[in-house]
Amino acid sequence: EMVGLCPFHDDHKPSMNVNPDKQIFKCFACGAGGDVIKFVQMREGLTFIRAVERLADRAGIKLTFAQRTFEPQSDVDSADIERVNRWAMKFWRKNLLDSCGEKCREYIRSRNISDASSEEYSLGFASEKWDDLLKAARNKNIPDKLMLAAGLIVSNEQGKVYDKFRNRLMIPIIDAAGRVVGFGGRTLGDDPAKYMNSPTSIIFDKSNCVYGIDKARHEIVSTGTVAVVEGYTDVIMAHQAGCKNVVATLGTSFTSGHAKLLRRYAKNIVLIFDSDVAGAAAAARALEICLAESIDIKVASVPEGKDPCDFVSAKGGEAFKGIIANATDVMRYRWERLTDRLGSSENLTDRKAATEEFLNSVAVAMKGGILDTITYGLIINRLSRILQIPSEDLRKELSK
Repeated sequence: EMVGLCPFHDDHKPSMNVNPDKQIFKCFACGAGGDVIKFVQMREGLTFIRAVERLADRAGIKLTFAQRTFEPQSDVDSADIERVNRWAMKFWRKNLLDSCGEKCREYIRSRNISDASSEEYSLGFASEKWDDLLKAARNKNIPDKLMLAAGLIVSNEQGKVYDKFRNRLMIPIIDAAGRVVGFGGRTLGDDPAKYMNSPTSIIFDKSNCVYGIDKARHEIVSTGTVAVVEGYTDVIMAHQAGCKNVVATLGTSFTSGHAKLLRRYAKNIVLIFDSDVAGAAAAARALEICLAESIDIKVASVPEGKDPCDFVSAKGGEAFKGIIANATDVMRYRWERLTDRLGSSENLTDRKAATEEFLNSVAVAMKGGILDTITYGLIINRLSRILQIPSEDLRKELSK
């Protein structure tokens, strides 16, 4: 029997026991246990099937599944899309390091991203040419239909195909299983579309995917907390400064899909907004998700109107960790922003209007979720503390 530190809690003395004969693991501190498939599920945040696929791939075993009629039929396999994405990542990485990538390297340096981070995150460069990637793919005998399915090229109304990403810093999006599922491209010119993501494919959906989860997942599990920011460079800079439990949404607001994904890894989800203005606008949506999905979400804002990337560059990683640690419960945050908007008025009419608006948003969110009696009671008690209104009165108001 072997003993080691448990990866599922903050373990300082070895608590994890592994029995090779029985092929099981058990932590006698936090209670985690099971077989190798369960370990991979817990460690990587994967479903049972994905964990089996991951282990089979590592062992060189080819899996065959019974026909699943509920899956859309396609002559392009998800594994083929991942392989062509990985090839494109390497192609753009080589571009960045060649002479044609000097302008892109200058931009990366201007964001204070180190060469080590650039390599770690496999940053790349898509040239201005309309067919740079397309020509390289054809030289490798990669079929156009696969490039189209992966969203690496696009087709116009006349059927002409060309590169989707041009003159952009290329940022690979890698999932928890280590698959290159898509890309984000940041323009280096005056393109009105500052950021561009890969289109939805059979392995990529930005509403159910976060950037940085492949690098952040172990720290998220060990700390029990995940911080969610808005931008790719916010994640890279946070990790570079030692805050390794940070991920980003992909140009979209925080969704229930993101919540369900991150809940596999963390008990606490903290949304970091660029400023109080952005926070006030996004907190209402976060509140809906919090109640509909029956999970706790906290929110915080980066001061002085900075984005997290600039804040980390100016103040350092420890200051950013402080923002995460001091995040506010989303219900309290929403209430405070609402009363701030009303000028913290003590006028009874204003207070009543604010309370009704707040309770209405809570009621709408609660209606969207399936709440059991205990959860409903906990929400009522929390609201009672925030609003200083008796719980029975709140029940009556919400029932309206």
